[in-house]
Amino acid sequence: MSLFTKIGNFFRGKAMEAEKALENPVLEMDLAIKDSETQISKFQEQIVRYMGSVKTNEKKITSLKDEVKKYQALAEKAVAANNETDARQALELKQTKEAELKTITQQVKKDNEIVSQLRNQLTKARTKIASAKSSRERLVCRSEAADIRKDLAKASTDLNSGGNPLAALDDLEKKVNHSEAEAEALEDMIASDNPGDALEDKYQVTTGEVDNALAKLKEKMGK
Repeated sequence: MSLFTKIGNFFRGKAMEAEKALENPVLEMDLAIKDSETQISKFQEQIVRYMGSVKTNEKKITSLKDEVKKYQALAEKAVAANNETDARQALELKQTKEAELKTITQQVKKDNEIVSQLRNQLTKARTKIASAKSSRERLVCRSEAADIRKDLAKASTDLNSGGNPLAALDDLEKKVNHSEAEAEALEDMIASDNPGDALEDKYQVTTGEVDNALAKLKEKMGK
């Protein structure tokens, strides 16, 4: 595979990711977090390089202080040796180093302030990304819960629809209720054709009770 083909595939892949992100908020957030982490990584590298230059200048400050002390000592020795020329030259070199020391010291102070600000910004950016990741997890859970609720609502609708196989249970129950009603109606019709049986069933009249009643009736009528 040629280099140009690889580059073309790379950009096509990025375009597909961006297209999917527009359709998927979670993927969009993942891409945003990934881009932010890449930016922070580059930002951190720049801070490290900047801090490296500050460290170099701090070492230079130490070296300049030593040189200032050295030329001061040489000037004192020259004066002690009554060599005014050497003393003057040593003091001139000392002043040059002191001026350089002053400039670098001021620069290092400003650089350290800038480094402090940059590190604070880096910390805030990392905090934002951590918060975004936490929010992403919560949003994913809420999104999945919403999908489940939609699926359950759809399933409930399908179960209540007439086209659902379970709807046959309702039809069966209606048929059974109808059959039971017909059976009760038929029993009522049979009972109406045999009123005696209905009376016996209603009052549970026995043969012995009828005989006693007949005997009492005859006694009353003098039979």
